[in-house]
Amino acid sequence: THVARTGEIGRLRLGKIEKKGARNRRVYVHLA
Repeated sequence: THVARTGEIGRLRLGKIEKKGARNRRVYVHLA
């Protein structure tokens, strides 16, 4: 269940980051 929650949170973060810009998206992928 914990992994599932992380996946949902990841989607929300990814959506916000995409709005900010591609650079932030790369950072998110790196952290993930």
